[in-house]
Amino acid sequence: MIDWRTLFEADKPAFPPPRSSRSDRVPAVGAPDPKPYVLVVEDEVDTRRTVERALRDAALETVAVPDGAAALAQCQRHDPAAIVLDLALPGLDGEKFADAYRRIPQSRARIIVISGTQRGGEIAAKMRAYAYFSKPFRLDRLVEAAAKLVSEMPAT
Repeated sequence: MIDWRTLFEADKPAFPPPRSSRSDRVPAVGAPDPKPYVLVVEDEVDTRRTVERALRDAALETVAVPDGAAALAQCQRHDPAAIVLDLALPGLDGEKFADAYRRIPQSRARIIVISGTQRGGEIAAKMRAYAYFSKPFRLDRLVEAAAKLVSEMPAT
């Protein structure tokens, strides 16, 4: 079992790269002028693909991963402009991911929470999320919120 408290003490990421076919398009930390992207963290395949497709249709660069551990590994390589985060994830859940993510020194992304849990709004507020969408949600509003965050991302 991974000790999340020591996650950032290692010289190398503690997790393998995410299984996203798009991750190779996102430059590594330190690369010149990386393109801002939206990280989608959702374990439900259909929801993840739907959100990813909608964001790409809106001309937003997107990386999608199925769990919090893969999301942390991706964030260590290149910080996203926005994170669309499900709360009920296997292993490292959304709330624990947000806490660990905010301990990464270069972390600047705002979090958009999507959840089907009854306490989703309460948890999102506690996490200081930028926005909260209860499942089922309006995809156009989620895309609008993500696009706003990407456009507001300060230059590195």
